Amino acid sequence: MSRMDLLTILLVILLAATGCTGLDTGSSHDNISSNGSLTAFNATSPGGAASSNQTAFAPQPLFPRTPADLKGKLLTATPFGSFEDSFIVSVNCTNESETYTTNYTFVSGTDGPHEVRLRLVPVNNMQDMKEIAMPERILNTEVEPAEFEVVPNHLYTIGVNITVGPDVVGYSHEFPGGGGVVYNPNFPFVLRVFVDGNPAPGADDQVTVFKICYFTPYSPNRPSPAIEIPEPEITMRAGEMKAINLTIRNFGGGIREIQYEAGGRLENQSYSFPLTAEERKPLPKGMNISISPASVTGLNFRSENQTLSISTTAGTPPGEYILPFVLCYRDLDLTDPASPDFPFSNQTICATMGTITVKVD
Repeated sequence: MSRMDLLTILLVILLAATGCTGLDTGSSHDNISSNGSLTAFNATSPGGAASSNQTAFAPQPLFPRTPADLKGKLLTATPFGSFEDSFIVSVNCTNESETYTTNYTFVSGTDGPHEVRLRLVPVNNMQDMKEIAMPERILNTEVEPAEFEVVPNHLYTIGVNITVGPDVVGYSHEFPGGGGVVYNPNFPFVLRVFVDGNPAPGADDQVTVFKICYFTPYSPNRPSPAIEIPEPEITMRAGEMKAINLTIRNFGGGIREIQYEAGGRLENQSYSFPLTAEERKPLPKGMNISISPASVTGLNFRSENQTLSISTTAGTPPGEYILPFVLCYRDLDLTDPASPDFPFSNQTICATMGTITVKVD
């Protein structure tokens, strides 16, 4: 055997030992998920331990919308979420089955990554959250995706479908002596959220399907937040400062940015809404108003508290002053990530107002 032949054999053995065979197994084609994204996780060796020098790829589920990077907005240590619509309403009262659709919004929080699992369960009603068996009139429920991985400071949209029927039409009955009763079929559910296998009650939310067959004055709609002012009248001395708790309750409609539009005073309780510039009079000399925090994030069927501080100086004239507080909010809007208001809309809706009467002695 020549010296050249011996060197060739040694080179082949060395290449085989290091795995440099030049063969393409085709595994790189498996790195692309069903939605075209790349997702990496640690591969596991045959012995069960995670390999530090191997990376495998798994497909991620499809979302109704691409997960949104919140770019440092909505910072929170724990995940939270809400349905876009808490009441899914249909006025198409037929004997056919019907599918009701909405989206659930999940905000991942500042830590992670996490594994999230969602479970939609029927309950007695919105006041009694006891879980019950699936009603026979519910043909199918679907949460898509029901399991997924999240990374920090991202917003995820999950689709929810509930199929009702057929032959679900409710009833109406009039009593001989007058009056009557009307029943529109409705089916309440709670979405239970689990993060890394543990319950995440801050992300739970409720949704109700309504099939309107008989119109009533109380048909559900998309509600606005409400103001709760525990002290509508206060008395203070000139030169004093008082702090008052204000409570905002979001009755549905999804995640919102909520804040007060405060300023000026009213001459009396007779006013129009929205307020005109002429109706707002200047505050008395030395009186100042501040609200902390300036804005809050509203979730469905949850309350958020703010502190109203009213201060006066020794020169504040005695009198009775009516202070208006207009409650304004902005809904989620993910269409323009470059907007300074992202992830909320740049359109502000001001639909609710309350007043506080301050008597300065």
